[in-house]
Amino acid sequence: MNQKLLVYIKFIRKTNNFDFNINPTMEMVNKDGECNVYQFLSAKPAFDFQVTVTDITPGEALIIEKITINDIDVTTEKDKFGSYITESGNKKATYGYMDEPGTYKFKIKQNVIFTKYLSYLIDKSND
Repeated sequence: MNQKLLVYIKFIRKTNNFDFNINPTMEMVNKDGECNVYQFLSAKPAFDFQVTVTDITPGEALIIEKITINDIDVTTEKDKFGSYITESGNKKATYGYMDEPGTYKFKIKQNVIFTKYLSYLIDKSND
C-alpha cells in the first residue's frame, strides 16, 4: 500500500526572483488557502525529502506550514526529524521557517508515524 505524504508550503512576500525546489519532486495537488499542497506517494513506510531555497531576497520566506502522512499530522515533530542547514553552513531550528538560502532535510521514520497514530487511538478511546 502506498504511503501518502502531503507538505503544505506558505510563502511570505514571494517575488519572481524567489526560487525553491523539493526533492524528490512532488506534485502540487492543491492550493489550501495561502498554502500550496505538495504530494508524494511511496511504497516505503518512511520518507526522506528536502526543501531547498536557492534564491531569496530579504523580506521573503518559505514556511513549511504542515506535514501529514496518510492524513496523520506530524507537524509538531518537525524539528525532531528535520534540520535546516543554511548555505553558509549554519544549522537552525526554525520550525519550518526558511528565510535564507539553504536546505531543510527531513527523515521521517516509521516509528514517528506509529507513535502519532497510537496517540490518536488513545485519545479516541478516552472520548
